[in-house]
Amino acid sequence: MSACYNMSIQINVEITMAEIKIFSTGACPICDKTKTLLTKWNIPYEEVRVDLSQSDLKDMLEQTNHARTVPQILVKGHGSVASRS
Repeated sequence: MSACYNMSIQINVEITMAEIKIFSTGACPICDKTKTLLTKWNIPYEEVRVDLSQSDLKDMLEQTNHARTVPQILVKGHGSVASRS
C-alpha cells in the first residue's frame, strides 16, 4: 500500500471518530448537502436547528464567534470548519 493510501485511511478514521456538530436551519440547501455528504461517508453528526430554538441560536453564536450564516460545522467543539461569516 502506498503512503498516500495509508494517510487517507488514517484521516477517515480520525474524522469518523470526531464529534461533529452542524448548526443549520430548515431552509438551508447547503446544510442539506452537508448532511447528505456526511451520511454518505458514514460520518456521524449532531444537527442543531437554530431556527427552532433561541437557546440553540445563542449557543451557535457563542461557539462560532458570532457567525451569522449556516451551516456552521464544529469538530470536537473547536472552531468553525465551514463558515462564510
